[in-house]
Amino acid sequence: MNQTTTIYDAAKETLEIFRHFDTAFVSQVPSEFLAELEQFASQSTKAFQVDLQKRLMEQELSEEAKDLLSFLYYSYGASEAEKREIQKVWNENEREYQKKIAEETELASIWEKKKDKKEVESKILPVVIEKQSIWQKIRDLWNKLWEK
Repeated sequence: MNQTTTIYDAAKETLEIFRHFDTAFVSQVPSEFLAELEQFASQSTKAFQVDLQKRLMEQELSEEAKDLLSFLYYSYGASEAEKREIQKVWNENEREYQKKIAEETELASIWEKKKDKKEVESKILPVVIEKQSIWQKIRDLWNKLWEK
C-alpha cells in the first residue's frame, strides 16, 4: 500500500486476517497480546475487510500488517525446521547488508582521501542499500510458505 499506516491500522488488519485463520494457530498467540491488538485496532479509522475470494498473499495488506503477521507466524506457528529456514534467510540477508555497508564505507573512505589530496573531484555515485528488515525477511519467507 502506498499510504502511511499506523500501528492502529496494522493491528486492525491483523485481527481481521486472524478472524479467518485456523483457530489452532490463533489460540497459540498469548491472549494479552491479542487484547493489546484489540485495543490498538479500536483506535483505527481505516476500513479494512478481507476479500474471501483472494488468497492471503493477494490481500491488500499494509507492510506493517504483513510484518506483524510474519512475526506472529515465526513466534507461534513455525515449526523448528521453518524457524531454521527463516534464520538462514535472516543470516544471509544480514551478510549481504553488512557487505553493502562495508562497500559504502570503502567508497566514502576513497572519497575522503581524494578530498584530502585536493585532487580533481569526480562524481562517485552513491550505493543504494536495500536494507531488508527482519520483518521483511519473515514476510518473504511467510509469502514463500503460503505459495506452496
